[in-house]
Amino acid sequence: MIQAYPIVLAVGCLAGLGWLVARRTTAAESDGLAFRAAVAAIALGLAGARIGYVALHLPYFRRHPLEVLWLWEGGLSWVGAAIGALGAIGVTALLRKRHPLALAD
Repeated sequence: MIQAYPIVLAVGCLAGLGWLVARRTTAAESDGLAFRAAVAAIALGLAGARIGYVALHLPYFRRHPLEVLWLWEGGLSWVGAAIGALGAIGVTALLRKRHPLALAD
């Protein structure tokens, strides 16, 4: 059975990265910081989504700890993804001394 959520997530991530690449060629800021922040947001968003799901189902994952790493089996939390992505944007902005809203376009 094909689940729609992973497909929609992948298409959304690719569309967002494509938009950033297209925008980068016309934007005044050409250092690629927004693209790197977006990649970090995707990575930490995915990690946060899995951590959120595991936290919600902690009794099961305590008995099956290796299954925490089995992303292909499904189990993502949108709240965890949002927190992870926002955290990545915030950390990137802090490290580069930029305003977070400039990166979270």
